[in-house]
Amino acid sequence: MKGWSYVWLVLLGLGLGLGGCSDGDDGQDGAPGPEGPPGESGWPPYPIVQSVSQASDLVLVVDPSATVISGDQPFQIRFTAQGRSPAGAEQAFHGLSKVAVYVSHQAPAENNEAQSIWVNHAMANGAGFSMYCTPSGITTDRGGNEVQACTLVEDPEAPGTYTGTWEHEGNAPVVMDSDPNALHRIMVRSYDVVDHNGMPIPDKLLSTVQDYIPASGDAADSVKDIVSNQACARCHGTLNGFAEDDIRLAAIDAHHNYQQVENCIACHNRALALGDADNGSGEDPKGFNPDFAPMVHRLHAGHHLADALVGDAKAEFSHIGYPARGTECVLCHDNGDGWQVASVQACESCHINFTSDDSLVLNHDGVTDDACVNCHGSGNLSPANAHRVGDTELAKAVLTMSVASFERDAVSGDMTAVFDVMVNGAAVADGFDLTPYHAGKGVLPEITITAVNANGFADYGRHKAFHLDNMTAVGGQLTSVLAAADAMVFADGDTVVFAPHFAVCTQGGELVASDPALEVGPRQPICVDGGIQSPVAIFEYAVVGGGAEPVMLQTDTPERMSVDVAKCNSCHDDLTLVKKAYGNSELAQCSQCHNSSNAGSYHAGVNLFVTNTSGDVEMEQVPNQYFNRDLMTVSHRFHSGAWDLDDPHAVFILDNELTGYPQQLNHCAACHKDDLSLFAEDGGLRSAKRQVQVEYPPFSGNLYQVSPVTEACRSCHVHNTPTALSHFSNNGAVLAEDMSTAVAGVESCGVCHAEGKTFGIDAMHAGSAH
Repeated sequence: MKGWSYVWLVLLGLGLGLGGCSDGDDGQDGAPGPEGPPGESGWPPYPIVQSVSQASDLVLVVDPSATVISGDQPFQIRFTAQGRSPAGAEQAFHGLSKVAVYVSHQAPAENNEAQSIWVNHAMANGAGFSMYCTPSGITTDRGGNEVQACTLVEDPEAPGTYTGTWEHEGNAPVVMDSDPNALHRIMVRSYDVVDHNGMPIPDKLLSTVQDYIPASGDAADSVKDIVSNQACARCHGTLNGFAEDDIRLAAIDAHHNYQQVENCIACHNRALALGDADNGSGEDPKGFNPDFAPMVHRLHAGHHLADALVGDAKAEFSHIGYPARGTECVLCHDNGDGWQVASVQACESCHINFTSDDSLVLNHDGVTDDACVNCHGSGNLSPANAHRVGDTELAKAVLTMSVASFERDAVSGDMTAVFDVMVNGAAVADGFDLTPYHAGKGVLPEITITAVNANGFADYGRHKAFHLDNMTAVGGQLTSVLAAADAMVFADGDTVVFAPHFAVCTQGGELVASDPALEVGPRQPICVDGGIQSPVAIFEYAVVGGGAEPVMLQTDTPERMSVDVAKCNSCHDDLTLVKKAYGNSELAQCSQCHNSSNAGSYHAGVNLFVTNTSGDVEMEQVPNQYFNRDLMTVSHRFHSGAWDLDDPHAVFILDNELTGYPQQLNHCAACHKDDLSLFAEDGGLRSAKRQVQVEYPPFSGNLYQVSPVTEACRSCHVHNTPTALSHFSNNGAVLAEDMSTAVAGVESCGVCHAEGKTFGIDAMHAGSAH
């Protein structure tokens, strides 16, 4: 303390001394010093932005009139960049430090295989796939090597306007002596852009592709784009924020997602093409043709072709389960008829071995593209007819049934149902029998009858079936009797619902016979000669004894059903494919078996897959996780990989990562309705489901009830850790481990997780950056 007192005394003395000397006149100002060097020019005081919230907030537009990519003139590109400010204002984006320019053009095909082909300029010039541009004209590539780049300059008088020129020897690698009257395509990728918190944007920042004719500068439409981004988005979803006419795909794993078909083709084109003879043999075979069309065909048919795949294709594609019927070409080819040009590359992407493929009537070894067109150019062997495109839609109307009468015999107690049966709108002839047409191994024709309780839920304890196998029609009708021992579960006044529990084989909109002798597993397809498993159209209510209005099923009541079957079919096209043998194409039909009263599960465990130190995939079993068959539980489970698959295919968890699901898992709106809250006013589920019956432990016969909100969350998150279970219990959930026969009250999950809350499902499960 004494030291600090001494310092203050010294400072005070200095201050007084200086003050005592300050009463004289100030001296004269000195002469001006020499002029300093000029400073850097300042940017005009225009509003600018140097960060964006998400990829869609940065918009680059190339000016074709000031861009040179064809001919012998020096390269130039000019584009504008706009970003969205934190306040939402569109402003010039200042300070781009690195971009890559992708340039392609359409050239005539050399043979009959296609109308035209894509040529990537950088690839044609042996300079990789694109060209970088930076302010210095030098940069490093992905491998860390220093490479030449075009020189990128931002206009100081017009912030957000950039010009790129080539300042090195020769011309830029994206310039070709291409036909200036041909369609050319440019896409620009931006690097090193951050969000408003200084964090990198997780999605690639890609400009909208621009197609134009260099000779005139006019915009042009590509005749090659026979697969639209909208078609891919049916399964892969869309990134948020982009315009409706600029769809960006949300969930493409390859190369961390180039977002649009047009961008994929920039690299995956004829320059990478390999025939199967070039990549299917040797010590390290690739196993697929990297050209876009054959690669995508083989990729999507991966699991179907798994036994025939080799090399990289087997490693990368064999697990992929295509969720729709692979022969419905127009699900992807939705833009013109250009896909109906047969070629060796296209065909052998699925028909891998032309000499031994059982689906080919003739040995196709050694065929050429000209031969393909000669046979498959038109008529019955055209691609559309050979693949029977449209059969799925035709099949929906082939077999329709309705309940003509339904009554209980007062003496015997038997129930008799009479069904009108129509094939393509006409009543079936006398003697008609459904049995020869059933489409699933061991699944014979039957119509289920299920009671609906007062709350609108199917009661699996009162679920029976009218058998129709080996019964012949009379007067366009089939009659079946439910014996009194089974019929007694239905009381007078009960609402019941009729639904199919079998599929039929059809081809070209006609019934075709099946072959029950085929050596396939239970419920597997037994249709032959191109027949497909097709739905049976029947779903009707009745009241036992008649008189009252039926109670509508929750799954058939729009305001209580949060899932839209149209969204399911966006990816699956036809839900009949999900449980092929049972002929169900509507969720209300599925709920006859998959409901909250059907306890137990044949798939109670979860099989996880891990890559060991040798690079091989091993399975880790996690037993006894789920104990019910409710539609909510099984749908969430399967799509999140929480299933007991014997091998990794379709949707599964590999090394703690979800694999095979084509959407963003946290994007609930991929399946759920956009305009309907999942939570009701009381905090329970919108469906009014307040408990789910379980069998715990599995196959024990012990039936208990669990809370449905927790079960819904658990079915995706696989939360069975002590911490998670404690969280559930502390918020009012009844778990299987509680072994309770009733659920009292509603969980308080909605307090934090209802829509509109900080941790609401709309915030946490809205889909995110890839």
